[in-house]
Amino acid sequence: MKKVYLFIIFVMTFFSVNAQTVIDSLVQVAIDIENTKPFDEKKYSETVNSLIYCLLSISDYYNAQIVCDNGYNFLYTNGSGANTEYLRTLIQYSARIDQALMNYGQAIAKYKKVIEMSEETSVSNDDYIIAYQNLAMVYFYMQDYKSMKDYIDISVKKYEEKFGNIFEIHDEQLFLFLNNYGMSNLYNKQPQLAEKCFKYVIENCKDSFESNNAYPLALNNYAFLLIQQFRYKEAEQLLLKAACNNADYSLKIVENLIGVYFARYKNKKMCKSLELYNKIAAQGAAKIMSEFPKGEWENYWHKISFDMLLINNFVAIYNDKTTAPETAYNATLFCRNLLANSDRIIDAEISKSADNQLKSKYQKLKELEHEFIFLTQNLSANDSLKNEINNLQDDILRGIDGLDSLLVNSSKSWIDVKNSLDDGEYAVEYGYAMFSSDTQNATDTIYCAMVVGSKFKRPKVDICIKYRRLDTIFINPIKDVLDYNHLYNNGTNNLYNILFSDLEQFMPDARTIYYSPCGKLSQLNFDLFTDNDGTPLNQKYKMIRVSSTAEIHAIKSTAPTDSKSATIFGNINYDSSFYAASRGYKFGQLKNADKEIHSIADILKSHNIATTIYEETAATEQSFKQLSGNSPEILHLATHGFCFDTDEKAADKPFAQSVNTYSQKESAMVLSGLALSGANNVWKGNFDLPNVEDGILTAYEISQLNLSNTKLVVLSACETARGRIFPVDGVFGLQRAFKQAGAGSVLMSLWKVDDNATAIFMEHFYRFLFESSDRHKALQMAQNEVRKQFPDPYYWAAWVMLD
Repeated sequence: MKKVYLFIIFVMTFFSVNAQTVIDSLVQVAIDIENTKPFDEKKYSETVNSLIYCLLSISDYYNAQIVCDNGYNFLYTNGSGANTEYLRTLIQYSARIDQALMNYGQAIAKYKKVIEMSEETSVSNDDYIIAYQNLAMVYFYMQDYKSMKDYIDISVKKYEEKFGNIFEIHDEQLFLFLNNYGMSNLYNKQPQLAEKCFKYVIENCKDSFESNNAYPLALNNYAFLLIQQFRYKEAEQLLLKAACNNADYSLKIVENLIGVYFARYKNKKMCKSLELYNKIAAQGAAKIMSEFPKGEWENYWHKISFDMLLINNFVAIYNDKTTAPETAYNATLFCRNLLANSDRIIDAEISKSADNQLKSKYQKLKELEHEFIFLTQNLSANDSLKNEINNLQDDILRGIDGLDSLLVNSSKSWIDVKNSLDDGEYAVEYGYAMFSSDTQNATDTIYCAMVVGSKFKRPKVDICIKYRRLDTIFINPIKDVLDYNHLYNNGTNNLYNILFSDLEQFMPDARTIYYSPCGKLSQLNFDLFTDNDGTPLNQKYKMIRVSSTAEIHAIKSTAPTDSKSATIFGNINYDSSFYAASRGYKFGQLKNADKEIHSIADILKSHNIATTIYEETAATEQSFKQLSGNSPEILHLATHGFCFDTDEKAADKPFAQSVNTYSQKESAMVLSGLALSGANNVWKGNFDLPNVEDGILTAYEISQLNLSNTKLVVLSACETARGRIFPVDGVFGLQRAFKQAGAGSVLMSLWKVDDNATAIFMEHFYRFLFESSDRHKALQMAQNEVRKQFPDPYYWAAWVMLD
């Protein structure tokens, strides 16, 4: 396997170097043609197409898109018409780039545009057929195999009408099409016809330079078919041939090699293949993230990162005596932290740059992003502003040398986690894995957990439960108070048994457990899971919830110490005449907030902590933002929280519907937040306060601040631990916002909390915080006190601490 590994790297490097020489030549030819009169439209189009083809062959999607856009604009202005085969070809290339970035909706729209344009012209060409083929493959990647078959069948019919029997033609485009046709047949349960397609390509285009992409693709596809038939030895031979003929499909080739070596118990080769797979995937993701605006690579990252976790953890579960668990843990840390690391790296690189123009662009970008998200006036400016944001992001990314390398090297390893732990301390990282669920070679998605201790030789990996089963039984039905009472009175021992109990065998001497939940597990309070003897986990261990176990060392080095300053927001005038009994979506006066904030202030002052209170009309969004760069060590907010973590919740809310989207994750950060003075004006849809703070403090706005001096944030409001959940990247809401802003520990709620019980809980928490000098112990003791007065878990089980 070492030889295969080195060969793939060699091919990638050699091909990249030589491709660049060809690219430079083609660029010059295109420029010369543009400046020559009369303009040769055909030659120019062929040159541009060749240039795009070369760029795509080395996965340089960014420059391929630039060439595509520039070429289209030049041809549209100087060519023979608005619907030529040259323009249609460039639209197809643009769609291919969207397809590669997994922006499938945009790709579908462009392919359908080509079909529409082709139907409008009487000129015979291949655009029509190719668009149908490519459209079919988009549906394939979307796992809509029926739609894939429908479009492939149309393409076959039109191909044979024009050229004859597809198994009697030698043509580069046909060979690529037969790969697609074969995959359609394979996924629509016609393996014999699929095999015929792949074999035809392999036998007829092996020695054709023009068809070298089709050949390794057919080898890889045929190998995948053989894997489905348990013919692993034959599949391995084909995959090694594919790797040696072209590196363009190396990620999928290596993924299939992992499956073959897994099935054949070739552990060393399997582990080497897994490392190579991660290397290629990480480099590809970092390259795209360092070249494209956020909105253009998000779908790509969702798919790549989730696949990395599924594959790595699947291998690790069944090969716990190899290096696979180490590789899988490292992959998890990379995937879970890449987005956060990218923001930090870009901020740091801009900050230390001597390029004042770059810094100015970055500041301008932040202003435009904010303007776009909250663009409630003049919506017709939407597209132009979005384009300006994308162009600025392009310029900034190009201004940071070696950003892709910085991203790849930013992640910590499992060894770093191990070295951050003392005796009796353990780290638990939850994740996802594929799981073989039946004898038909089908797979399911499961939750799994990886454990690291200070003396471990390698991480321990354990299966938790099927993804769908947990979502169905324990999460989706939670709708009201009775659901929470049932879950945390009677259901936590079940949660303990399926999510935690098996892990205890790896932690016999545990005193402290750092744990990082993923996906919808973040909606659960692990601290209060009860074992089979009825003992909550936070009484057996010191449970410390973290966004990633990679942060343990940083958490320890910046743990809250004696505080000297505090700022409190509460008893706020929302300009509303109605009252709400919960700290939720209707911003009415909270009758217990006045008592809460002044009781807490008295406790703080009694410990010589300088305390500032913002209340009534003084508790403004502007006063909060002025804390940036000089924030207090303790920050307490007693107010209403909001969280539109589903489209259904946001559907009829004026504020939520006013938010614009240029990035899924950035927009998700606007759909969670806190209400401050005057919030009801905008909340009810009165968007008449341009360029002033409106009282709606969103998670997005918090994330842009500097709260690095704050060691403890207490969010005394509803659902502050919730947000839009992205499986790999976690919860996008207030918890992420305060962490991005540099704050330390965050105390927050998992659901809509009762106003009276919350005020009592908070007073107990601060009293115990100074008695015990331990924020986690204070949380536990405060919950116990509230439990005496309000036995139902709804009143006290919502509170979690994120370090």
